Amino acid sequence: MKTLWLLLGGFALLGAFVVGLALVSGFFYILALPSNQLQVLVSDLPYWVSGQSGSINLTPAGGIPPYHCYVKEGSALPTGFSLSDDCVFSGTAPALAGGSTKRISPPFTVVVNDSAMPPASIEVVYQFTTVSELPTLIPVSSNSCTVGKYCSVQVAKASGGVPPYTFMSDSFSTGAPPAGMIVDVNGYLVGTPKTTGAGSSKSGRYSFGVCVKDSIGSSSCEETSVVIYPGSTTSSTSPSGGGYCSSNSDCKSFALKYCGGSSNVRCGSDRLCHCCLTLRGETCISCPASGCTGGTYCDKGVCVFQKGGKTTD
Repeated sequence: MKTLWLLLGGFALLGAFVVGLALVSGFFYILALPSNQLQVLVSDLPYWVSGQSGSINLTPAGGIPPYHCYVKEGSALPTGFSLSDDCVFSGTAPALAGGSTKRISPPFTVVVNDSAMPPASIEVVYQFTTVSELPTLIPVSSNSCTVGKYCSVQVAKASGGVPPYTFMSDSFSTGAPPAGMIVDVNGYLVGTPKTTGAGSSKSGRYSFGVCVKDSIGSSSCEETSVVIYPGSTTSSTSPSGGGYCSSNSDCKSFALKYCGGSSNVRCGSDRLCHCCLTLRGETCISCPASGCTGGTYCDKGVCVFQKGGKTTD
């Protein structure tokens, strides 16, 4: 038998369910369907710096918009702040008492209603935290490590806030450290870049986020980076038959074999030997005029990869 659904009147929100009346094959039924439950996405307020002005939306979700917010009777917002009907806190953090670095307000309760009939309602308890200043994370991106070798290099430092500081990786939203390495509590990248297996490290620059938290819980995050060099190689085009250069003198045998014996050879920042057509001081000017890229060196007018392949770059 075919079932006929006929909704009579509107639905009403009752707790976590939408309730309505329906006619099904000649019989009346009360329907209770799960609702999109009302919630507030901002459950904790950020720290405010003394004297700082700003605003933040509590961002209600679920239920039936639009939403309405007010401070529950018996609660009080901190001095200098207000809450609008559309759920936005705004104001200026008060000055801290002399010598104080942090102040936490008494808790207060915010009531959030949606536009259902009758409205769904939830209550959220907040506190304002005022600090003297937030710590600033300072990226350190001038260091490098080598695949397969243990490494410990500083990738971040901090100033401001209230020391001592604790460092950590962020949520990897801006990238991840090289496989096999982690950011320690002192702002150093430590570990051995992996050479094999899933997620093994490749040479190149890695960018990733680091956060710092000071002794009173204030925090900030920034992006930093590190260069990972490839491990030793036995490629026939490597200087001295294997490995990488660390100085120009390491490239003598390389120059004899690949640069026509020219003295215009330099150990580049990529730790590879580069043949040069001309020199400007200690700077190697490679061919073509735009320069060789991607770890290649100049050999008789073309750019040559470390492992022997050629490109006309």
